[in-house]
Amino acid sequence: MSAVTIRYFTDPACPPDPARMRLCWLYGDRIAWELCMIVLRVHRGPGWPQARSSDATVHACRAVVGTRLRWPDRQEAMLRQLQMLSAAGEPLDDSDTLESAAERAALPVAGLAAYCAEPEVEAALRADIEASAGRACATQEMSGDLGGLDRRDEPGSVEEVLAWAAADVPGSPFAVALDADGTVLAKGTFNTGAQLESVLAAAERRRGVVNAQ
Repeated sequence: MSAVTIRYFTDPACPPDPARMRLCWLYGDRIAWELCMIVLRVHRGPGWPQARSSDATVHACRAVVGTRLRWPDRQEAMLRQLQMLSAAGEPLDDSDTLESAAERAALPVAGLAAYCAEPEVEAALRADIEASAGRACATQEMSGDLGGLDRRDEPGSVEEVLAWAAADVPGSPFAVALDADGTVLAKGTFNTGAQLESVLAAAERRRGVVNAQ
């Protein structure tokens, strides 16, 4: 049983959160994460379908909640795949996007779609929306103290990060390079060491620009 529980408020339209990714690296399963869908957009917004961030996210949130209830060990994978597809410009209110995310997350596509129509999924989604009232993406509510937990060292090599990503994060991993003060210097998906090195090189270039200002 994990000594610390963090309730994490998010949405498939929210980008991957470097602060959460760092906690996952440092503490692993010593932190229990409870995902709560805030549902950024219930309806399509102005400019749909051309305008980014005009797609409704409620259907994707429902898919994550349905995964949590029926296939809890795949919930993180489903959320991550939806986030990656959204970041790539795929609309979250398109059935093709939801099916692609489910397939990539190793979920039964038809089974998930059918289950998401069940009243229990809708009730759980409504509970998430109510619990999320007034909270923004990436809000964390912690129960317990991180100070009492063992933690792993910071990554010592690109290979170490790649091995961790392959083991713990299904799909293409997403790298975020931060400055010491938390400023995001560069970010991007990667599947090879060369691609990760490219993100890190971009971060170093950005660091030079920031320091020169």
